[in-house]
Amino acid sequence: MQPFRFNALSVLTYFFSVELRKGTVTEIVRESNDEDARVIGVKYKNADGETKMVTADLTVVCDGCFSSFRKEFRGDDSVEPKVYSNFVGVVIECDTALMPKEDHACVILSDPAPILLYQIGTNQIRCLVDFPPGPLPSVTSGDMKNFLLSKIYPRIPEPLKEHFEAAVEAGRIKSMRNQVMPASPTIHKGVCLLGDAFNMRHPLTGGGQTVVLSDVEIVKDLLNAIPDLRDQQKVTQSLKEFYVSRLPKSASINILATALYGVFTPGDNPTMREVRDACFDYFKAGGENVRGPISLLSGINTNSTVLVRHFFAVAAHATKRVLKPFPTPGKLFKAAACFLAATNLIKPLLVNEGFFQTLMPAMWSRKSS
Repeated sequence: MQPFRFNALSVLTYFFSVELRKGTVTEIVRESNDEDARVIGVKYKNADGETKMVTADLTVVCDGCFSSFRKEFRGDDSVEPKVYSNFVGVVIECDTALMPKEDHACVILSDPAPILLYQIGTNQIRCLVDFPPGPLPSVTSGDMKNFLLSKIYPRIPEPLKEHFEAAVEAGRIKSMRNQVMPASPTIHKGVCLLGDAFNMRHPLTGGGQTVVLSDVEIVKDLLNAIPDLRDQQKVTQSLKEFYVSRLPKSASINILATALYGVFTPGDNPTMREVRDACFDYFKAGGENVRGPISLLSGINTNSTVLVRHFFAVAAHATKRVLKPFPTPGKLFKAAACFLAATNLIKPLLVNEGFFQTLMPAMWSRKSS
């Protein structure tokens, strides 16, 4: 992500009349002391520690998952980021051709934790290990290193084991919280929220960048149609359109990312383990069983009903697997438990994204306009 970001900034400064300033924003500036007053810019500290101020007709807040300014502009104060898990990661220095499949990410569904491997450079592979919420083994005491070498090392693909061990021994171990937060649209004069400051999903599928780039494109197209950004009425109307227009793509990616995480981390729940195995079996069939979910994750397909159809197809596949070779009362009970578990997993995610907005975006768009 870092090389992409720096290259994007280079393109902006080269091809457009953009002035790039680096600093830490310390304050959102308003027209008056009233918290509902229009935002007119920011104050920031530069590399020399000097406080500077810049003004703008529209300020975009996109300061990431640990946003300092999110609470000032969120539409629903009760919607807070929820920590689903933690990622502990190391960067493996080696030839990326050693990956199980070159130019592809790799998810290892193992106990005690799922493992994610993907290329981040010419000779670098990032390895992320998922941990449930709660205290992590200490890095400074060596507990984390011992855990990675004793529990995770055996699960690493053979060609990468030596390099994984070297990365762990070098102590290049970092951790981050995996947070989920549904979008809470807000209309505040002079400001717009984007990125993880506005909306987060579990990062297992890497959907965050897809969502924010899509959001940027939608906002850009809407704002380009406004001759003067000082026209707050037109800007406000465009932001309202943005919140509706983004739903089909963002909701599909958000729901699928968090639902897949729930399926892939069943813990000690035998019913969810059955759903996980059924999901993996469903994907192994290939064809539309893979094309459909991948088209949703990549943002190519924005039809949320496709997501629901595939999810319940997995649930139905789980019940069918349980009932083979012929149903019995015990198997019927187990099959019903699998279907209910899958339903209970996706239902709150649909509610968070907005059930009707997600499944019937066209109707909701007409209602909102």
